[in-house]
Amino acid sequence: MAVVLSAAHCALAVGLNSYFRSWKAHLSSLWDRVRRRRPGSPDLVDDLNLPWYQFFTHLEDHDPEVYEDPEKIVAFVPRVTWAASRPFQSHGTALGGAGQQWTQIPVGAPQELVKLECKLVTGAKAVFVVVTKDMGCSLVLWDLESQDVTSSHFGTSSVYVECSAEVPLCLLLTERGLSLVLFGVTQEEFLNRLMMFGSAAVVDSICHLNGWERCSIPIHALEAGLENRQLDTVDLFLKSKASVCSLSAPCPGQSSSAASQAYLANLEELRPAINLLCSAIQESDMEPSSKPFSEQLLNLTLTFLTRQLEEIFVHTEEPDEFLQKAADILTDYIIKLRKFLRKYPQINPVHTGGDGDEDLPEIQESHEWEKLTPEEVIAQAILSNKIPEAQIFFRVHQHPAENLQEFIQTGLNLVYDCLLKDNTREASELLRNMGFDVKEELHKICFHTEDKHVRDLLVKVLREENYFSEKEKKMIDFVHQVESFYSDSFQENKEVQSLSRKGIFVPSELEDFELLLQRLSCLGGVLQNPHPVPKYSSASGLDFHAQFVLHCLEHNLQYLLYTYLDYHSLTPANCPILDNKELQEAHPWFEFLVQCRGVASNPQDPRLVFQASLANAQVLIPGSQASVSSILLEGRTLLALATTMYCPGGIDQVLQNEDPEKSLKKVDPQLLKMALTPYPKLKAALFPSCTAHGILPPDISLYHLLQSLVPFDPTKLFGWQSANTLAASDAPSELPHFSCPGLVNRHAVLERLDFLFYLHHARPSFAFGTFLAQQLAKSKSPKQLLQQAGREAHALALSSFSVPSVGAACVCFLELLGLDSLKLRVDLKVANMIFSYRTRKEESHHNQIRDSLVEKLTKLAGGDKAAAAAVLPSLEEAFWDAVERQGIQRTCSDSRRQWALVMQFCKLHSLELSTSYLRECARAGDWLQFLLQSHLQGHQPGQVMSILQDFPPTLQDHLVLALGKCLSAEGRAVGQGRSAESLFQVLLQCQGSGSPWQALLAAGLGAQARVLSVLAACVPGANIIPCLCVWIITSVGGATRAEATKHLQSSAESHQWGLQDLSVIWKVLLRKQKSKTLLNGFQLFLKDSPLLHILEMYELCMNCKKYNEAKTKLDKFQESLTKLRTEAEAAPELPVPWLECQALFLLELMLQQCRTEYELGKLLQLFAAAENLLLDGPYVRKLCALSETLRDSSIPINSSILTLRSCSLEAFQGECRSILEQLQDRGMFSLAREVAALAELPVDRVVTREVLRDLHRLREGGQWHQGQTRAEFWRKCNDTFLEHSISSQAAAGFFLDQANTVLESSGQEKTTSILERHLLLTLAGHWLAKDTSVSLQELEAVEKQIWLCRIAQRVFQAAEGSEQPPSASPAVAFASLAQEFSFSKLPALSCPQQLQLEALVPGEGLAGAEAAALQALAGALLDEGSVHEASRVCRYFQCCPRDLALVLLCRALASGQAGLGKLHPGVQALLAGLGHGNGHGHSSAECPGSQEGRAPGRQKQALNPAVESQALLELAKLCQDHTLVGMKLLDKIPSVPRGELSCITELLILAHSCFSLTCHMEGITRVLQAARLLTDQHLAPQEEYGLLVRLLTGIGRYNEMSYIFELLHERQHFEVLMRKKLDPSGTLKRALLEYIKRCRPGDSEKHNMIALCFSMCREIGENHEAAARTQLKLIASRPWEESLQDVANLKKLLLKALTLFIDAAESYSKDSCVRQALRCRRLTRLITLQLHFLGSGQSTRIINLGRQDLLDAILALPRFYQAQRKSLWVPGQLFCLSYSTIIVPRVKQHPPADAAVKNLRRFLAHCEDIYTHYRLAYEHRFYEVANALLKDPQTGCCLNDLLSS
Repeated sequence: MAVVLSAAHCALAVGLNSYFRSWKAHLSSLWDRVRRRRPGSPDLVDDLNLPWYQFFTHLEDHDPEVYEDPEKIVAFVPRVTWAASRPFQSHGTALGGAGQQWTQIPVGAPQELVKLECKLVTGAKAVFVVVTKDMGCSLVLWDLESQDVTSSHFGTSSVYVECSAEVPLCLLLTERGLSLVLFGVTQEEFLNRLMMFGSAAVVDSICHLNGWERCSIPIHALEAGLENRQLDTVDLFLKSKASVCSLSAPCPGQSSSAASQAYLANLEELRPAINLLCSAIQESDMEPSSKPFSEQLLNLTLTFLTRQLEEIFVHTEEPDEFLQKAADILTDYIIKLRKFLRKYPQINPVHTGGDGDEDLPEIQESHEWEKLTPEEVIAQAILSNKIPEAQIFFRVHQHPAENLQEFIQTGLNLVYDCLLKDNTREASELLRNMGFDVKEELHKICFHTEDKHVRDLLVKVLREENYFSEKEKKMIDFVHQVESFYSDSFQENKEVQSLSRKGIFVPSELEDFELLLQRLSCLGGVLQNPHPVPKYSSASGLDFHAQFVLHCLEHNLQYLLYTYLDYHSLTPANCPILDNKELQEAHPWFEFLVQCRGVASNPQDPRLVFQASLANAQVLIPGSQASVSSILLEGRTLLALATTMYCPGGIDQVLQNEDPEKSLKKVDPQLLKMALTPYPKLKAALFPSCTAHGILPPDISLYHLLQSLVPFDPTKLFGWQSANTLAASDAPSELPHFSCPGLVNRHAVLERLDFLFYLHHARPSFAFGTFLAQQLAKSKSPKQLLQQAGREAHALALSSFSVPSVGAACVCFLELLGLDSLKLRVDLKVANMIFSYRTRKEESHHNQIRDSLVEKLTKLAGGDKAAAAAVLPSLEEAFWDAVERQGIQRTCSDSRRQWALVMQFCKLHSLELSTSYLRECARAGDWLQFLLQSHLQGHQPGQVMSILQDFPPTLQDHLVLALGKCLSAEGRAVGQGRSAESLFQVLLQCQGSGSPWQALLAAGLGAQARVLSVLAACVPGANIIPCLCVWIITSVGGATRAEATKHLQSSAESHQWGLQDLSVIWKVLLRKQKSKTLLNGFQLFLKDSPLLHILEMYELCMNCKKYNEAKTKLDKFQESLTKLRTEAEAAPELPVPWLECQALFLLELMLQQCRTEYELGKLLQLFAAAENLLLDGPYVRKLCALSETLRDSSIPINSSILTLRSCSLEAFQGECRSILEQLQDRGMFSLAREVAALAELPVDRVVTREVLRDLHRLREGGQWHQGQTRAEFWRKCNDTFLEHSISSQAAAGFFLDQANTVLESSGQEKTTSILERHLLLTLAGHWLAKDTSVSLQELEAVEKQIWLCRIAQRVFQAAEGSEQPPSASPAVAFASLAQEFSFSKLPALSCPQQLQLEALVPGEGLAGAEAAALQALAGALLDEGSVHEASRVCRYFQCCPRDLALVLLCRALASGQAGLGKLHPGVQALLAGLGHGNGHGHSSAECPGSQEGRAPGRQKQALNPAVESQALLELAKLCQDHTLVGMKLLDKIPSVPRGELSCITELLILAHSCFSLTCHMEGITRVLQAARLLTDQHLAPQEEYGLLVRLLTGIGRYNEMSYIFELLHERQHFEVLMRKKLDPSGTLKRALLEYIKRCRPGDSEKHNMIALCFSMCREIGENHEAAARTQLKLIASRPWEESLQDVANLKKLLLKALTLFIDAAESYSKDSCVRQALRCRRLTRLITLQLHFLGSGQSTRIINLGRQDLLDAILALPRFYQAQRKSLWVPGQLFCLSYSTIIVPRVKQHPPADAAVKNLRRFLAHCEDIYTHYRLAYEHRFYEVANALLKDPQTGCCLNDLLSS
């Protein structure tokens, strides 16, 4: 689009698409229109004064093929003025009747107009700048679509700022600064877009700069901020919504009800955003890595919600129904989010009794709550939101409910009680006030309660709230249905079950044993102790055991019966049915079971074994009665022999058959012989044969039988047994044992057994004898030995406390030694009590508990008091547990007698007597047991008095009066021999002294009774300071008291206390962090002292961490201190300097006592914010800033610099230097710079180390070898040094050091290394030049090093014969940077003395190639006019070139420093030779581009023709008639010699430029004809291809001069058109492409060459895409099944296509062709999926598919994401396919209803393809959806592009 501006201040918009048609079409169209017009036509008004392009607006529309991309349309503004014969009559005057209209631009009065310019033109608008005298600068916007013109005035002090074409912005420079002007957008829209594409911080800054209120940010911006985790966006969103939801500023005239409704409506609109925040918190809380973000987001959200809740109750006394609903909404959100708060570990408080120093606030409700039960107090506190007050109340009364967990548990119990009473309202209120989610908790109770009534009630409530899920609703209905079926029987069964648990059974079950067993199975079974049915009797008179035995026999339940008999220990003696012979005969296994159990009960009786064996045989032989004979008859010989072994009398009685009544063991000998036939040896042993004389052979003994066993040789063994007749004579006659002398001497290791061995084996008499014989008889110190033995026995007994025999042995041993065994007996009792308690309460293994307890107990034997103190709490717990298990009261007499064990333990181990029993008596109000126990056990009065506060108030007062005499019990050491005195006696004695208050203080110190110091302060005339000192001294412990009084010269009772003592006490207690005692003391004695405020500040900071409240106390301290300074009244009790000294000590000590850096930072912030504090304000602020800087670095601040009174800048800087080193070592350079700036330290080392760190990273990353990277790095170093303002010396030193480290290289790398060193030296000199203290010699030395590099580079290039390096090479980057930072023009270096000819003294400097290189470089300097630099360089190397000498001589002659008569003869000869030129100097000077004669021996290089021609063109523009200049140039061409072709070329180019300025078509035509003639006759024949290219690009009319393209192509010199920097405007590359497409369509090689040369990424991408699609067509040309036969080749083609598509996508992306790049990327993913299928053996084809095959292919894919990837390949195809195949037929069949249309809209919203989404919306007449897509900045541009193409 172009805009034409007339002199009459009218504007005309022209589409430029038609401009890019051929010139022939333009000329023919213009000629036709002029020819058809008639003279006098109204259309020809002012035609003579209109320029040629007036007709430009009437041309037909352009060919759409001229430009494919609307974004490439060039916008330009020709500024044309002419003299009109008359102004335009009206707005919109039509010219030419072609529909084009001029638009009037409002400028005011013509005489006031200063300037009218068009500054910005787009396809939709144009912006004009109008400057008038009175209005100043105005901006006019012309909307080209609506033709509306709007004007905005900005005043006379505003100036329009020109911007680059790349960023077309409307900027104005005003008095307030730089302003951006936006048209057609509201403030809200602008800030919303800025939020979307910028950041919240920018939006906040914009609002602040413009004084705007925070905008209302849309929810999608919040959603984007949450996705990107931008907390600043969330913060800004909530801040912007805070003003919307506000009650503080209602609208005028608005009622409170309307304001409440508006507030609720605003809150309802905000609920989607809050829900979004809640879901984001919940999701991020589940991921461990997102915990920090979740916590910060939770903090922001809860802060917003609580402030809104506070807003409701601050601005309204009583919320109405709307505000109450809003409060409920906010409360529900807070409760929902509160469960995400970090849960810190709950510390169970250990109550050690009342703390005298504990200061709890008074509770107003205390008197009322005293009359209520704890449950009532908790309920009332929860309902009234006074839980903290209730906790304080319970803490005062030492009730467990002071613990929050106990409190909450009681509250939950109260909730359940309310539900039992159908009071759901109060239950909900209790849950809500305790911080629970009401519905969630009721839901839990509903699903877990056993009470059906409560469950049904909650089901009803939650159903009304629609809280149940569908699954839960089905479950509830199912349960109700089941209950309806089985409700009565279930209830009856439940009642019977309840009775059965109590031992009451229904008669029907007692009559039917099986029913009874079924009932017992529900009650725990029959294996219970005691028995569940102890009094059972069947109808036949059998008890339960007999009936159960019969049941097991009937059902053959052997294992159950055996277990039952074992569990209840049933035998025939206590269960006669077990001996029933009938049952045994009927069930042989039953007899065997009974006999086996008999053997187990008495295994020593062989008869039982014999009977059991026969019973076993009965099981094996069920046919007959079991006997030994029947066993033999059954062939079980071994079983019969084994049975006879246990027969009474053995085998002999069985064979002799002496007992005829015992038929069971009778055996026929002949039968036994026959049975033993298979065992001959056994038969021979039992039935030996007779000898000749009828004498039986001797019995075969066991030793005969052992002869065959090798290990047991009877001849060598068993010689000590008389029955062994086989023993040899030398066999041992004694049984070997461990005490045999022979064995002992040979094998034993002798060790004497001491008394501990015998004690361990419970043999105290042996232990005593051993101790007497081994140790005591030989000891010289028997007493010490006895004590040592007693301790060892004590330790042994405690280590084996669980073995009673060992303990008893040790006690007996101590008694035998004459030592007291009471301590050991007490310790053993204590150990067993604790062990029993812990094994019941803990789940650990008993051995672990025993080992841990032994470890503690063994220390008791050595008298370790700490070990005893550690055991005492466990003993107390075990004692109270034992009391509870006995079921007796805690304070009864039995309990007190058992408590004596604890008292004995304390006394025996020298511990302070435990007061646990006394506290129980006090809590129970049992004063009698309290007095008895304290008197009998001898408790200290201090202990007794401290426990009195646990009694009820009435008893407490009585006991205090009754025990008042005990106060003086502690003063026994002071008054030796003096009887105890009562408090009144002390008061009377002190009253009678000369100074009562001092006597009271002395008495209080003696008795350590601080109450006397309080009474002393009440005495008239008493000094408060001593009273305070004594009160504090008597309130602290012994160690603190000793440290606070060690400075006293005399005793504390006689010391005169003063401010110095108070100062010492103040410092001691603060160092020991006993500020509470000081605070209580000052509250008692000096209530108005400023130190009270600072002590409260100390307490709030160090113990409570409440810094905001501490600031208030600090301010009060300063106010009171200032008031004391200014008051002119009597001197205060504490002088102001003394107060300041103590306060300063406390403030410094607070900094020293900080445990964490966080606490230190908070304190420093507190102190730094306070004004006129006693501390050094600037130093504290520095410390605060330092702490804030180091907050996230984990580097602590040394406490040495926290001593503020002795602080110094040097110490602070020293610590900062140490911190700097640590920060640099950790790589935290930004923090290091902040610390350095804070400490006023130089940052030179920090910055250089950071730069070196970056250098090492580049080297380690493998990027340092790239020259371009190094060049960029050195520039970055320089910029970094500038940014951080480091010293010039440091920067120069850095670059010099780096220059010295540049390595020497070879080849092309040598050039790079030389130039890199040259650059570093240049940078060093550049920084040195900034330092005024640097000497000239240093600069010259650096410059000489630089010139050495230049000379070396020149020599290397001459030796290699190389030209200048490519423009993209690293060497060029180094050279350009060096040129940028060159300091050769420094005035300090260019002194006039260096231009004197005498300064050049030739010497032995350089020689050979180096000298030649220097002369060439010096000549180049002279060509540039750098005479000073050339003179310096030649002086450095003692060289004097002739050209330099001539220049210096000319200067001397011109300045009069030299005369003609004194010229050197050589110079005179040189001057004489200059006069014999060829006379062409003038003509050469007239031809731009020709060579110009210079000094002899050297000729200057030709100038750049384009630059020189441009300079002449600028000169020609100064002429009034440009056409005349062009004509003169054309007329000059014939006079130019024909050999000067370059001169003729430049003249033609210059003439064409002149004609183009005036659009002189005749002149342009003459130039084109002359150019064609010059080409054909001269340039082409002489092969002047460079001039051909110059002629072509200079004129720039490529269509008319396409013959040059043909010529270069034919002559094979087409590549000369592709030189670098030949086409800066980009028109040549377009012309080349058009030529290739039009004339050489098949020459893809040249097309690619042009695209690559001119970096035409889009064309390169098109080529790659076409090649890739060719590969796909090759694959498609063969059937898929045939391609699958050669998978390797198919993969090769696919990989090639994949590579080409990837390259195409990359090329498209470089040229911002997003749509094409996305298309290629989708194809790459599709091909990748196809390759994946082929690699995994799948043959599914997903490429080259037609529309008809798409659905089948998608359905064949095994995974949905693969189908999704397929749909990505064909944009919108999957969507359209499902849409066209499923939805469209249904819509056509049934006209859509409203719900269907709504669903159709929702369905369209899921279409990801923009064009498909737009098309379908348009087809279904969803015009608002289509318009929204067009207006959306993210989709509108793409849609416009698609629709236009």
